[in-house]
Amino acid sequence: MSSTPDTNQPAGQSPTDSYTGMPTWVKWTLLAVLALIVVLVVARFVVGGEHGPGRHMSAPANTAAAMLHGR
Repeated sequence: MSSTPDTNQPAGQSPTDSYTGMPTWVKWTLLAVLALIVVLVVARFVVGGEHGPGRHMSAPANTAAAMLHGR
């Protein structure tokens, strides 16, 4: 039997050499996204939970009346 070279592989490459892993731009993008998530989570804990859409809503009527009457 004669052994014929694999025509799917370039000369000098073994089948295990064909996969080089994730491209560098993908690694850097993932790193940037993870860093942004970490910054946002840390900022959430440092700043506190007092900020949000509920902060800009008016107070309920009974609370406003109690504040006017000094209760």
